[in-house]
Amino acid sequence: MRKLKILDCTLRDGGYYNNWDFPEVLVSNYLKAVAAAKIDLIELGLRNFPGKSFKGASAFTTERYINQLDLPEGPAYGVMVDAKTLISSPPDIISSVNRLFVKKADSRLSFVRVAAHYHEVEAAIVICRELKKLGYFVGLNLMQTVGKAEQLIIKTARKIKDSNTVDVLYFADSFGNMRTEDQHRIIRSLREVWEGDLGLHAHDNMSRALSNTLEAVELGVSYLDSTITGMGRGAGNTKTEVLLLELCEKYNANYRPQELYELVLRNFEPMQREYGWGSNLLYHIGATANIHPTYIQQLCSDTRFGPDERSAAISYLSTVESSNYDGENLEMALNSGKRAYSTKVLPGDDIRGLLLRKEVLLIGPGASTKKYASAICDYICERAPIVISINVNETIPEKLINYYTAIHNAKFLTDNKKYKEIEQKLIAPRSRFEENSISPKINYEIQIGDNWESGNSHCTIPLELTLSYALSICEVGGAESVSLVGFDGYAPPDNRGKDSQETFDHFKNKLSITCLTPTSYNINAGSIYAI
Repeated sequence: MRKLKILDCTLRDGGYYNNWDFPEVLVSNYLKAVAAAKIDLIELGLRNFPGKSFKGASAFTTERYINQLDLPEGPAYGVMVDAKTLISSPPDIISSVNRLFVKKADSRLSFVRVAAHYHEVEAAIVICRELKKLGYFVGLNLMQTVGKAEQLIIKTARKIKDSNTVDVLYFADSFGNMRTEDQHRIIRSLREVWEGDLGLHAHDNMSRALSNTLEAVELGVSYLDSTITGMGRGAGNTKTEVLLLELCEKYNANYRPQELYELVLRNFEPMQREYGWGSNLLYHIGATANIHPTYIQQLCSDTRFGPDERSAAISYLSTVESSNYDGENLEMALNSGKRAYSTKVLPGDDIRGLLLRKEVLLIGPGASTKKYASAICDYICERAPIVISINVNETIPEKLINYYTAIHNAKFLTDNKKYKEIEQKLIAPRSRFEENSISPKINYEIQIGDNWESGNSHCTIPLELTLSYALSICEVGGAESVSLVGFDGYAPPDNRGKDSQETFDHFKNKLSITCLTPTSYNINAGSIYAI
């Protein structure tokens, strides 16, 4: 077995969560702890040219910044540069390398890693050659290796070997979807021509980062990437503190994981609670569909996106090329449920008198519906309101629900198969469901426009919101009152409830509305228990 080398890249990969803006005290604590733990190599951050937006010190990791750091003796220190940074910088690659890096003799850095996609390898070799001339130990990270054909991997490895410019060749499990058989195939292909050290950069999208890293050791990989608490882009990486424990237990490795415990508990776990890195269902789904983890990170970290938007966006991204992140692609995914419908008013059913001057109980999607399900069922049995569910609701028995409403938005995309089963209770604009072979029992048409209008057979609303549609039905249908359950709202600063509040404000003088479960909306309140 080759001598193992642990490379901790927390300040580089972790920066995708905090914009590389690590507090000075944390950086100091981190450097002391990882050195005491006998980590072999520490990546201090990225090396970049100045940009047009704010990023923290570890996004640039300039020589001036490095010289201000108290770097403990022991580990080797380095940075990573993205090949595209140098490829796209004028006037040429070699000039750009020499603008971004000084000679190793004039720096406290000893290694530089170059990250490159397969189509960038020839340019990356030029970069690596120039870095070798400057005196650095050079690593080349091949991104998105999983899924590449064996012949492409072999051909690429041969180019790298023949260049004689790379000291360690890394392969990255960029989407975190590498299985054991994938890793065997990749390493076997690389070893067809590459005889030097191999490294692995694992991601945890499918909760396999640690197991893949340990498997890599068994297959002869000697350079292992990890980060404190797994802090890294998307679902994150192999956890340094856990990897050290495993290596000490399995191979009697000479690391000191206990030196990291205070750093983890005092500095990084609070950050993890704030930023939320780590594997979850969406990362797992994204990994299986080769969706770039930045899409998932954006969906998970932005409080504007709820479960419906996230689920619909993932469904959309699974059907298009999304292995590279594109902000416009994400916007299209989030708008996938907001299709372009005709502005022409189509004929619908006249729903006047549908609700017979009765109380309507409108069931929303909030967690309180499940929490108070028993009380809600008792209320329905005792008061016998007309029960309308906003979209499919599986908490309240179907036999207690008179109607379901839907308008073909993101929520419909996640539940569309279920609507076929309840179409005989469905109130919906038929024009929006024709291609789904769903025929609502009552066709109340809809337009999305600038104003509010509740017509006899259609409504015009400014919001793509099923709540707005349902309250229009209540108004035209002649509801005596509207009781709400499951409209919990959102705590500040989360603004996802803004459109719902606008809807309630519009209808407050048109309908008698009372929420019977806890809510943060500014509407009249009552209690589901006060039957």
